[in-house]
Amino acid sequence: MKYDMTYRKFITTLFECQATLQKAELTEKLMKQIYDLSAGIPAYIVKIVQEAQTQAILTGKEKITYDTIKQAVSYLGIEVPKVYSRGGTSISDFTVQEMELEVIGIDDDMEEPAVEVVEESNVITLPRLPEPESMEQSREEQEPLPEVTEQPIKRFYASQRGRKAGRA
Repeated sequence: MKYDMTYRKFITTLFECQATLQKAELTEKLMKQIYDLSAGIPAYIVKIVQEAQTQAILTGKEKITYDTIKQAVSYLGIEVPKVYSRGGTSISDFTVQEMELEVIGIDDDMEEPAVEVVEESNVITLPRLPEPESMEQSREEQEPLPEVTEQPIKRFYASQRGRKAGRA
C-alpha cells in the first residue's frame, strides 16, 4: 500500500477501533512511523496496532504511543527491508512482459521437440519433459486399491461420543 489517501483512510478507520481506555490521537508523525515500520503492508499494520494496544494495556499506560508501537514490532519480529518501506508496493507497480512460444525442430538426443522462448533479445531453449500420465499409470500399477467394506471403520483419532448402545 502506498502512502496516500487510501493508507490514511485505512489507518484512520483502524484507529477508531481502539480498545484502550485513553484513545491515542492519530498524528501525521504516528502515521508515518507506522508506515515505515510496516512497509505499508496492511496485514502488518493491523497486527502492529493490535499488539501495540495489548502492550499499552499490559504496561498500564492504556494509550498507544510510538514506544508501544516499537515494542509491538519487536515482539512480532517484523523486519521490513528499507527498499520497500520508502515507497510501498502496489499491485499496479508490477508489469508482465508478453512472450511468444515457438516449437522448434527435434534435437538428436531428444525425442520431443524443444520449446524456444523468445524474449526481446534473449533466446532461451527449454527441453520438453515427459508427460505425467506415464508416471500416474506406473503408480496405479504398484498400489493395490483398498478393499470395499460396509462395516464401520474404527477411528483411532477420536473417541465415540453419545449414549452407549443398549442404555436408554
